[in-house]
Amino acid sequence: TGDNISDRNDNFSELTGHYFVWKNDRTSEILGTCHYRRYLISDKTKTLLTAGEIRTLLKRYDILTTKNLLLNFPYEYGFREHHKPLYLKETGNVLKELYPKDYEVFSRLIKEPHTYFGNMLIAGRPVFEAYSEWLFHILFTLDKRITVEEPDSYHRRIYGFISEFLLYVYVVSRGLRVKELKVGMTS
Repeated sequence: TGDNISDRNDNFSELTGHYFVWKNDRTSEILGTCHYRRYLISDKTKTLLTAGEIRTLLKRYDILTTKNLLLNFPYEYGFREHHKPLYLKETGNVLKELYPKDYEVFSRLIKEPHTYFGNMLIAGRPVFEAYSEWLFHILFTLDKRITVEEPDSYHRRIYGFISEFLLYVYVVSRGLRVKELKVGMTS
């Protein structure tokens, strides 16, 4: 229902839910997405964040998301080992054209061993909407330039993988105040 990209779930994975929230929730002051069995948990209680905890955290932070992963290798190397290098290269080309300042940050960060994961975030409406506009502008442009032909469903989720790193680029490029939280999982 509503404005959605559900038919694109094969490549966009959990981002189909993010897109739906962005395009269809017109009343919430705070927006965000967690997914499947994963959710952000409270530092204090180690349980699902309450609405009160979220509101309190968003008075001090611009965005709540997962802990920044410290990889054993530069992000670019890890991506190349699991996905077609063309996808990351073309993401950079899109950024260079659409958002040159973000491209500079992207080019630096792919050489470092950090990323966010899971496409999980919570933010006030202005931050969520600005990030979503930026993210989907990049991904829909990228989608016109590459052909995703991976044989298995895991690797076809390429926009989900790319967007995890793009969240990191967005946060660093804009100097957002980030509260990194642990991820809880249900069985």
